[in-house]
Amino acid sequence: MQLPGVTTPDVRLLSAWATFTAVLALAALWRLVHNCFQLGVLARSPKLGRLKLYDGKSPRVLAGHFTSVANAVVCVAAYLPAAHERLAADGWSPGALLPLWSRPLAVGPPLLGTGTFYLSLAGYCLHASLLAVERYASGVTTERMALVQRALLFLLAASTCMVDCVPELTFAFLLLEVPSPFVALWQALQDFQLRSDPLFGVASFISVLSILQCRLVIFGLCLACAICHGEVRQKLTGDGQRFLMLSCCLALFTTYWIHFTRLCRELHRDWQETNKGPARDVVPRRSQGSGLQV
Repeated sequence: MQLPGVTTPDVRLLSAWATFTAVLALAALWRLVHNCFQLGVLARSPKLGRLKLYDGKSPRVLAGHFTSVANAVVCVAAYLPAAHERLAADGWSPGALLPLWSRPLAVGPPLLGTGTFYLSLAGYCLHASLLAVERYASGVTTERMALVQRALLFLLAASTCMVDCVPELTFAFLLLEVPSPFVALWQALQDFQLRSDPLFGVASFISVLSILQCRLVIFGLCLACAICHGEVRQKLTGDGQRFLMLSCCLALFTTYWIHFTRLCRELHRDWQETNKGPARDVVPRRSQGSGLQV
Protein backbone atom coordinates (compact mmCIF):
# COMPACT_ATOMS: atom_id res chain seq x y z
CA MET A 1 0.00 0.00 0.00
CA GLN A 2 1.43 3.36 -1.04
CA LEU A 3 1.10 6.28 1.38
CA PRO A 4 -0.27 9.59 0.04
CA GLY A 5 2.44 11.97 -1.12
CA VAL A 6 5.12 9.26 -1.11
CA THR A 7 6.72 8.35 -4.45
CA THR A 8 7.79 4.74 -4.86
CA PRO A 9 11.27 4.49 -6.41
CA ASP A 10 11.52 2.67 -9.72
CA VAL A 11 13.18 -0.67 -8.98
CA ARG A 12 14.38 -0.81 -12.60
CA LEU A 13 16.80 2.05 -11.87
CA LEU A 14 20.01 1.63 -9.90
CA SER A 15 21.38 3.77 -7.14
CA ALA A 16 24.50 5.84 -7.74
CA TRP A 17 26.50 3.54 -5.51
CA ALA A 18 25.36 0.37 -7.27
CA THR A 19 26.04 1.93 -10.67
CA PHE A 20 29.50 3.11 -9.61
CA THR A 21 30.43 -0.34 -8.28
CA ALA A 22 29.13 -2.17 -11.36
CA VAL A 23 30.88 0.20 -13.77
CA LEU A 24 34.20 -0.21 -11.97
CA ALA A 25 33.88 -4.00 -12.07
CA LEU A 26 33.04 -3.98 -15.78
CA ALA A 27 35.86 -1.52 -16.51
CA ALA A 28 38.25 -3.99 -14.85
CA LEU A 29 36.77 -6.75 -17.02
CA TRP A 30 37.33 -4.68 -20.18
CA ARG A 31 40.89 -4.03 -19.02
CA LEU A 32 41.39 -7.79 -18.70
CA VAL A 33 40.03 -8.28 -22.23
CA HIS A 34 42.41 -5.57 -23.47
CA ASN A 35 45.37 -7.23 -21.78
CA CYS A 36 44.45 -10.59 -23.33
CA PHE A 37 44.41 -9.00 -26.78
CA GLN A 38 47.73 -7.31 -26.02
CA LEU A 39 49.32 -10.64 -25.05
CA GLY A 40 47.92 -12.16 -28.25
CA VAL A 41 49.50 -9.41 -30.36
CA LEU A 42 52.84 -9.88 -28.60
CA ALA A 43 52.67 -13.65 -29.11
CA ARG A 44 51.98 -13.13 -32.81
CA SER A 45 54.62 -10.40 -33.37
CA PRO A 46 57.11 -10.14 -30.47
CA LYS A 47 59.11 -7.42 -32.24
CA LEU A 48 56.20 -4.98 -31.74
CA GLY A 49 56.91 -5.07 -28.02
CA ARG A 50 59.94 -2.81 -28.58
CA LEU A 51 57.77 0.03 -29.84
CA LYS A 52 56.90 2.94 -27.57
CA LEU A 53 53.45 3.55 -26.15
CA TYR A 54 52.65 6.48 -28.43
CA ASP A 55 53.45 4.50 -31.58
CA GLY A 56 50.30 3.53 -33.49
CA LYS A 57 51.74 0.04 -34.12
CA SER A 58 52.42 -0.75 -30.46
CA PRO A 59 50.67 -3.79 -28.93
CA ARG A 60 48.74 -1.58 -26.51
CA VAL A 61 47.23 0.48 -29.34
CA LEU A 62 46.46 -2.58 -31.46
CA ALA A 63 44.84 -4.28 -28.46
CA GLY A 64 42.69 -1.18 -28.07
CA HIS A 65 41.50 -1.64 -31.64
CA PHE A 66 40.52 -5.26 -30.97
CA THR A 67 38.77 -4.28 -27.74
CA SER A 68 36.71 -1.68 -29.60
CA VAL A 69 35.55 -4.46 -31.94
CA ALA A 70 34.45 -6.57 -28.96
CA ASN A 71 32.57 -3.62 -27.46
CA ALA A 72 30.82 -2.91 -30.77
CA VAL A 73 29.71 -6.56 -30.99
CA VAL A 74 28.28 -6.38 -27.45
CA CYS A 75 26.41 -3.13 -28.22
CA VAL A 76 24.93 -4.50 -31.45
CA ALA A 77 23.93 -7.72 -29.66
CA ALA A 78 21.98 -5.59 -27.18
CA TYR A 79 20.49 -3.22 -29.75
CA LEU A 80 19.14 -5.60 -32.40
CA PRO A 81 16.79 -7.77 -30.24
CA ALA A 82 15.37 -4.73 -28.43
CA ALA A 83 14.92 -2.81 -31.70
CA HIS A 84 13.25 -5.85 -33.33
CA GLU A 85 10.82 -6.16 -30.42
CA ARG A 86 10.00 -2.44 -30.41
CA LEU A 87 9.49 -2.28 -34.19
CA ALA A 88 7.33 -5.42 -34.21
CA ALA A 89 5.11 -4.00 -31.47
CA ASP A 90 4.55 -0.83 -33.50
CA GLY A 91 3.79 -2.46 -36.85
CA TRP A 92 7.38 -2.13 -38.13
CA SER A 93 7.18 1.65 -38.25
CA PRO A 94 10.60 3.37 -38.02
CA GLY A 95 8.95 5.98 -35.85
CA ALA A 96 8.99 3.48 -33.00
CA LEU A 97 12.68 4.27 -32.52
CA LEU A 98 12.15 8.05 -32.38
CA PRO A 99 10.41 10.29 -29.79
CA LEU A 100 7.91 11.62 -32.34
CA TRP A 101 5.75 14.70 -31.73
CA SER A 102 2.58 12.75 -32.62
CA ARG A 103 2.63 10.96 -29.24
CA PRO A 104 3.42 12.06 -25.67
CA LEU A 105 7.09 12.31 -24.78
CA ALA A 106 7.89 9.12 -22.90
CA VAL A 107 10.19 9.35 -19.89
CA GLY A 108 11.31 6.19 -18.15
CA PRO A 109 14.06 3.67 -17.44
CA PRO A 110 16.02 1.87 -20.19
CA LEU A 111 14.20 -0.58 -22.41
CA LEU A 112 13.72 -4.02 -20.93
CA GLY A 113 16.84 -6.16 -21.15
CA THR A 114 19.28 -3.35 -22.00
CA GLY A 115 20.27 -2.11 -18.52
CA THR A 116 23.28 -4.41 -18.18
CA PHE A 117 24.59 -3.34 -21.57
CA TYR A 118 24.55 0.34 -20.56
CA LEU A 119 26.71 -0.59 -17.58
CA SER A 120 29.02 -2.51 -19.94
CA LEU A 121 29.21 0.50 -22.28
CA ALA A 122 29.99 2.80 -19.35
CA GLY A 123 32.70 0.39 -18.15
CA TYR A 124 34.24 0.24 -21.61
CA CYS A 125 34.20 4.04 -21.95
CA LEU A 126 35.90 4.38 -18.56
CA HIS A 127 38.56 1.87 -19.63
CA ALA A 128 39.05 3.60 -23.01
CA SER A 129 39.24 7.02 -21.32
CA LEU A 130 42.06 5.81 -19.07
CA LEU A 131 43.94 4.49 -22.11
CA ALA A 132 43.43 7.84 -23.87
CA VAL A 133 44.80 9.64 -20.81
CA GLU A 134 47.88 7.40 -20.89
CA ARG A 135 48.54 8.13 -24.56
CA TYR A 136 47.85 11.84 -24.08
CA ALA A 137 50.36 11.90 -21.20
CA SER A 138 52.85 10.22 -23.55
CA GLY A 139 52.56 13.10 -25.98
CA VAL A 140 49.80 11.97 -28.38
CA THR A 141 47.77 15.18 -28.48
CA THR A 142 45.34 13.71 -31.03
CA GLU A 143 43.77 11.69 -28.19
CA ARG A 144 42.02 14.79 -26.80
CA MET A 145 38.90 14.39 -28.94
CA ALA A 146 38.68 10.68 -28.12
CA LEU A 147 39.01 11.45 -24.42
CA VAL A 148 36.21 14.03 -24.49
CA GLN A 149 33.85 11.77 -26.42
CA ARG A 150 34.45 8.72 -24.27
CA ALA A 151 34.08 10.77 -21.07
CA LEU A 152 30.73 12.20 -22.22
CA LEU A 153 29.44 8.79 -23.33
CA PHE A 154 30.58 7.32 -20.00
CA LEU A 155 28.50 9.90 -18.11
CA LEU A 156 25.47 9.33 -20.33
CA ALA A 157 25.59 5.52 -20.23
CA ALA A 158 26.01 5.50 -16.44
CA SER A 159 23.26 8.11 -15.96
CA THR A 160 20.84 6.05 -18.06
CA CYS A 161 20.86 3.39 -15.33
CA MET A 162 20.07 5.95 -12.61
CA VAL A 163 17.79 8.60 -14.15
CA ASP A 164 14.51 8.37 -16.04
CA CYS A 165 15.03 9.81 -19.51
CA VAL A 166 13.67 9.47 -23.06
CA PRO A 167 13.99 5.72 -23.84
CA GLU A 168 14.33 6.29 -27.60
CA LEU A 169 17.22 8.72 -27.02
CA THR A 170 19.07 6.53 -24.55
CA PHE A 171 18.50 3.50 -26.79
CA ALA A 172 20.54 5.24 -29.50
CA PHE A 173 23.56 5.30 -27.14
CA LEU A 174 24.15 1.62 -27.94
CA LEU A 175 24.97 2.52 -31.55
CA LEU A 176 27.44 5.33 -30.87
CA GLU A 177 30.48 3.05 -30.55
CA VAL A 178 29.61 0.84 -33.54
CA PRO A 179 31.72 2.94 -36.00
CA SER A 180 34.83 2.69 -33.79
CA PRO A 181 36.14 -0.65 -35.20
CA PHE A 182 36.01 0.70 -38.77
CA VAL A 183 37.80 3.89 -37.73
CA ALA A 184 40.34 1.74 -35.89
CA LEU A 185 40.96 -0.31 -39.05
CA TRP A 186 41.45 2.90 -41.01
CA GLN A 187 43.93 4.14 -38.42
CA ALA A 188 45.83 0.83 -38.31
CA LEU A 189 46.25 0.81 -42.09
CA GLN A 190 47.65 4.34 -41.91
CA ASP A 191 49.98 3.48 -39.06
CA PHE A 192 51.34 0.49 -40.99
CA GLN A 193 51.78 2.67 -44.11
CA LEU A 194 49.27 0.67 -46.15
CA ARG A 195 47.34 3.55 -47.68
CA SER A 196 47.87 2.05 -51.14
CA ASP A 197 46.09 -1.14 -50.05
CA PRO A 198 42.56 -1.48 -51.54
CA LEU A 199 41.28 -2.25 -48.05
CA PHE A 200 42.27 1.25 -46.97
CA GLY A 201 39.75 2.88 -49.30
CA VAL A 202 37.01 0.48 -48.18
CA ALA A 203 37.76 1.08 -44.49
CA SER A 204 37.79 4.85 -44.89
CA PHE A 205 34.49 4.87 -46.78
CA ILE A 206 32.75 2.55 -44.26
CA SER A 207 34.12 4.62 -41.35
CA VAL A 208 32.66 7.86 -42.66
CA LEU A 209 29.38 6.18 -43.64
CA SER A 210 28.91 4.45 -40.28
CA ILE A 211 29.65 7.65 -38.36
CA LEU A 212 27.15 9.51 -40.54
CA GLN A 213 24.46 6.89 -40.02
CA CYS A 214 24.92 5.97 -36.33
CA ARG A 215 26.24 9.14 -34.71
CA LEU A 216 24.74 11.91 -36.82
CA VAL A 217 21.53 10.61 -38.44
CA ILE A 218 20.09 8.20 -35.85
CA PHE A 219 21.41 9.90 -32.72
CA GLY A 220 20.89 13.36 -34.19
CA LEU A 221 17.26 12.61 -35.15
CA CYS A 222 16.48 11.23 -31.68
CA LEU A 223 18.05 14.28 -30.07
CA ALA A 224 16.29 16.74 -32.40
CA CYS A 225 12.89 15.07 -31.89
CA ALA A 226 13.31 15.16 -28.11
CA ILE A 227 14.39 18.82 -28.05
CA CYS A 228 11.64 19.95 -30.44
CA HIS A 229 8.89 18.01 -28.69
CA GLY A 230 6.08 20.04 -27.18
CA GLU A 231 6.58 18.49 -23.74
CA VAL A 232 10.33 19.01 -23.55
CA ARG A 233 10.10 21.88 -21.06
CA GLN A 234 7.75 19.96 -18.79
CA LYS A 235 9.53 16.60 -18.82
CA LEU A 236 13.20 17.30 -19.63
CA THR A 237 14.40 20.84 -19.03
CA GLY A 238 12.29 21.16 -15.88
CA ASP A 239 14.26 18.39 -14.17
CA GLY A 240 17.89 19.08 -13.24
CA GLN A 241 19.22 15.57 -13.89
CA ARG A 242 17.44 15.17 -17.23
CA PHE A 243 18.52 18.64 -18.31
CA LEU A 244 22.13 17.70 -17.52
CA MET A 245 21.81 14.53 -19.61
CA LEU A 246 20.29 16.53 -22.48
CA SER A 247 23.18 19.02 -22.29
CA CYS A 248 25.71 16.17 -22.40
CA CYS A 249 23.92 14.74 -25.44
CA LEU A 250 24.20 18.09 -27.23
CA ALA A 251 27.88 18.36 -26.34
CA LEU A 252 28.52 14.79 -27.52
CA PHE A 253 26.69 15.39 -30.80
CA THR A 254 28.79 18.53 -31.37
CA THR A 255 32.03 16.57 -30.92
CA TYR A 256 30.76 13.89 -33.32
CA TRP A 257 30.02 16.53 -35.94
CA ILE A 258 33.51 18.06 -35.57
CA HIS A 259 35.08 14.61 -35.79
CA PHE A 260 33.01 13.77 -38.88
CA THR A 261 34.15 16.90 -40.73
CA ARG A 262 37.79 16.13 -39.85
CA LEU A 263 37.47 12.59 -41.18
CA CYS A 264 35.89 13.87 -44.40
CA ARG A 265 38.84 16.22 -44.92
CA GLU A 266 41.23 13.37 -44.13
CA LEU A 267 39.50 11.12 -46.65
CA HIS A 268 39.58 13.85 -49.29
CA ARG A 269 43.34 14.32 -48.80
CA ASP A 270 43.93 10.57 -49.04
CA TRP A 271 42.06 10.38 -52.32
CA GLN A 272 44.03 13.31 -53.70
CA GLU A 273 47.36 11.74 -52.71
CA THR A 274 46.31 8.38 -54.17
CA ASN A 275 45.44 10.00 -57.49
CA LYS A 276 48.81 11.76 -57.58
CA GLY A 277 50.69 8.46 -57.37
CA PRO A 278 51.95 5.85 -54.91
CA ALA A 279 55.12 7.76 -54.10
CA ARG A 280 53.30 9.60 -51.33
CA ASP A 281 52.87 6.36 -49.39
CA VAL A 282 56.60 6.11 -48.67
CA VAL A 283 56.48 8.60 -45.79
CA PRO A 284 53.65 8.28 -43.23
CA ARG A 285 51.68 11.44 -42.54
CA ARG A 286 51.96 11.12 -38.78
CA SER A 287 54.61 9.51 -36.65
CA GLN A 288 52.43 9.13 -33.54
CA GLY A 289 49.38 7.47 -34.99
CA SER A 290 46.65 9.05 -37.01
CA GLY A 291 44.47 9.88 -34.06
CA LEU A 292 41.34 8.74 -35.88
CA GLN A 293 40.14 6.23 -33.33
CA VAL A 294 37.31 8.03 -31.57
